[in-house]
Amino acid sequence: MQGVQKSIKQYGLRSHISRTAAEDADDNMAPPQVDTAAELSSIKTFFQTIASDMSGLKTGMDAVQTTVETLGHRVTEAETRISTLDDKDEVKETTVNTAMRTVTQLQERVISLEDAGRCYNVHIVGIEEGAEGRDIQGFVQKLISETLDVELTQDFEIERSHRTGQRGGRDRHILDVIQERKKFDGVKKKLQEKGLRCTMVYPAMLSVVANNIRHTFTSPEDAGVFLSSRG
Repeated sequence: MQGVQKSIKQYGLRSHISRTAAEDADDNMAPPQVDTAAELSSIKTFFQTIASDMSGLKTGMDAVQTTVETLGHRVTEAETRISTLDDKDEVKETTVNTAMRTVTQLQERVISLEDAGRCYNVHIVGIEEGAEGRDIQGFVQKLISETLDVELTQDFEIERSHRTGQRGGRDRHILDVIQERKKFDGVKKKLQEKGLRCTMVYPAMLSVVANNIRHTFTSPEDAGVFLSSRG
C-alpha cells in the first residue's frame, strides 16, 4: 500500500512537473506571436502611409501637368496673336508706302498745275508806245481795274510785266527764262545719271525727288552741293 501511494505521489509530481513545463513552453511561445502581429501591423501602416504619399504626389504631378498644358495653350495663343500682328504690320507698312507714293504723285501734280498756272499770261494789245511810263506793273494794274471795272484786292499780284518786242521777235523775258534754265543742264544730267527724277519748275528752278522727298533749288550751285552730298 505504501508502495502504491508512493507511486501515486511520484506520478502526481511528474504530472505537475510536466504541466509546469508545458505551461512554461506556452508562455515562452506566446510573445513571439504577439510581436509578429505588431510588426505586420506596423508594416501595413507604413505601406498605407507610402500609398497615401504617392497618391498626394500623383495629385501634385497631375496639377503640374495641367499647369504645363495651360501654359502651352497660352504660348500657342500668344504666338498666333504675334503672327497676326506681324501680318497686320506688313499690311500697314504696304498701305503707308502706297500712301506715300500717292502723296508724292499728288504733290508732283499740284506743282505741275501750279507751274502751268504760272505760265498763263495776259496779252494786252493796243497800248500806245510809252503810255506805261516807268511803272509798267502799276500801269497794267490800273488798266485792268478800269477796263474790267473791278476793284483789285491785296491778293491780286502781278508777278511780272513787260512790253513785247517787234512782231516776229522773241520775248526778252522768255529768253531770260531759257537761259536761266540752261544753267541747270550740267547738274541736272548728273542727277539723272544717279537715277533721280528731275524737273524744271517755273520760271527757273530745279526740282529733284530723292527717297520720296522733293528738293527744290534756285541755283545750279545749290543743286551741285546736293549732288555732292549724294556721293
